[in-house]
Amino acid sequence: MRLLYQSMTAFAAMGAYAGRLRAHAAKVVLPETEVTFQGVDPALYGSLVPGDVFPYPYLKHLVQDAALESCVAAEAQGFDAFIIGSFSEPHLRQSRSAVDIPVLSMPESAFLTACSLAERFALITLSPLYARRVSEVVARHGMAPRVAGIFGLGENFAEREASAALDDSGPMLDAFTKAARLAIEAGADVLLPAEGILNEVVFANGVTRVGGAVVMDCVGVTLLHAEMMVRARRTTGLGYGRAWSYPLAPPDLQAQLRRNAGRPT
Repeated sequence: MRLLYQSMTAFAAMGAYAGRLRAHAAKVVLPETEVTFQGVDPALYGSLVPGDVFPYPYLKHLVQDAALESCVAAEAQGFDAFIIGSFSEPHLRQSRSAVDIPVLSMPESAFLTACSLAERFALITLSPLYARRVSEVVARHGMAPRVAGIFGLGENFAEREASAALDDSGPMLDAFTKAARLAIEAGADVLLPAEGILNEVVFANGVTRVGGAVVMDCVGVTLLHAEMMVRARRTTGLGYGRAWSYPLAPPDLQAQLRRNAGRPT
């Protein structure tokens, strides 16, 4: 089984992040599962990180388009599933309408798993700005009634600080624990580190509970969900709803429009 995990960061600018993800996957997936981690082309960001770009819808669109093309390419290259490894969840519906392989999103996988573990869960992300962005994803999945709240670590946390926390995790873990206790007071019984690199900091430090609430490994859960969906497709024929949710264009029409758009076919 081959999985392609698409991050929305440029790995070259994020220190040890890519290596941590690979080591993480090795602990979670089956021995025969191969996971390829792919970041955004560093030339697209330049010296920037997603937090510099994503507040601006047009710039966010320019970056996220790369994830959609990566999904189409993944199927052509023989991958069995494509993972959108970002709580920004770029082009999920479009991706599923473009390919037959399972397309997983980290927030959706985390939300669905959280619903099996508790009546209410909370998301903990890097900052209030990120919290607003994540709230849009919660609404898109109709999960607001199950969410006790969305909590940011503080104004001073973003990708650069999270990358540094892979080596010096104390301040970020302290901020995470404080946010977690607020989430528990608000009624959450499952806590989701709602940013890939924050998840890696929490996972690397073995944080699985705060008080009585469980801390989800969102990266690990998404990888496991991908394995399950690939197996379900192989063994039961489970696939997308094409009548309304994710209509797939006829191959000749899709190829024609991709040629017209200057995209490889």
